[in-house]
Amino acid sequence: YSQIFIIFTILTCALASYLDIPKPPQRPQRFKTRQQIVDYLKAVKDYYDAFKIKLVRREDILSKLYSNLENSDKIINNKDNQQSNYEEETTINSDKSEFDSAYHPY
Repeated sequence: YSQIFIIFTILTCALASYLDIPKPPQRPQRFKTRQQIVDYLKAVKDYYDAFKIKLVRREDILSKLYSNLENSDKIINNKDNQQSNYEEETTINSDKSEFDSAYHPY
């Protein structure tokens, strides 16, 4: 039982020290001067530097999925537009020989 107590104590101390981090500087409702903005940004930077907290954007799996879907829609729409442009060009250039229209650059 003493080993379980020691492990529990160590985990509690580790979590307590992690949770004792104070809140970041409070952002004013409105910045009235440029110096206020500079001071606030410096305070935020100092806060994150002091606690070694990285300023990174957390990636959301769903937003990444949706952005990939949007990109695939753009690619599909672009291919459809290229195909319709190709069909228009072939109808306009129908008086050219069949050999010339077969080698259309994409």
